[in-house]
Amino acid sequence: MQKPSLLFLLVLCPFFLLAQYKTVSLDFESTYIWDNNPLPAETNILFTGSIPSYIDRVELNIKPPRGKSTVLHSAVWQRPLDNK
Repeated sequence: MQKPSLLFLLVLCPFFLLAQYKTVSLDFESTYIWDNNPLPAETNILFTGSIPSYIDRVELNIKPPRGKSTVLHSAVWQRPLDNK
C-alpha cells in the first residue's frame, strides 16, 4: 500500500510546482502595474486588483521591450452587464 502512495507523490509533486503563479497587482487609480516594476519573465502571471465601477473593459497587450510593434500576448476582460 505504501508504494502506490509514494509513486503518487513523486508524480504529482512536479506538477504542483509547475502550477505556481506570480501575482501582479493592478492599480487603476494611479495607473501602475505592479508598482511600475518589470513583469516577471517566463512564468505564469495572475493579475489582481479592484476595478472601479466606471471601467467596463480592460485590455492588456504585452509587447517585447524596446518598442517593437508586435504583441506577444493579448487579453481582454469585460464586466458582465448585470454587474455594475
